[in-house]
Amino acid sequence: MTDMDVGECILMHYERFLREPMGRAVFESQAFDFSLQVLEYNNVFEQCRVFASFGLSHFARQLGGAIEVVVPVDQGWEIMASVLANVLFRMVELEMQVGVGTRVSGIEKVFPGFASAFGKSAFYLTDPYDFPPPFAAPHCEMQDVRIYLGVFITDAEFEIINRNGINFLEEMFESQKIDPYVLRRNCATV
Repeated sequence: MTDMDVGECILMHYERFLREPMGRAVFESQAFDFSLQVLEYNNVFEQCRVFASFGLSHFARQLGGAIEVVVPVDQGWEIMASVLANVLFRMVELEMQVGVGTRVSGIEKVFPGFASAFGKSAFYLTDPYDFPPPFAAPHCEMQDVRIYLGVFITDAEFEIINRNGINFLEEMFESQKIDPYVLRRNCATV
């Protein structure tokens, strides 16, 4: 199966679950030959837009597998594609072996306005829990592809994951009735 076939498979998968994108932004990395697209979808979740990577699966060698990432957010739409592309390129450059719990901090260094406006300076990956179960694993012949949910978090929440693990933080979100898609939400507290 060629990369084009995998790309077509991912686009069809997104179309099945997210419908047609309302926007698309293309980003180039200085370090790699491939571009990364961030697709924008509306009306997937109430009062949110979903930003979805497209082309991240080209970096399967660097990331330990073919993956894509979706990020639902309620605000910050005008800058979200750039912030997401930057975080994902950083994962590729660091050759992070991606899985549930993979996290990146330091967003405030590249996007200080975003971090200041929303209080979120880190990002982690988890299972796409608000999507139907088949969403996480597109059926692309000859190459396994995995879709992760990306969530922006505070420095304190980043430290909670470091100390207690991803499940602990997600249980805190649930018990404290925190919607992780709301960028100006309260920080989960121990």
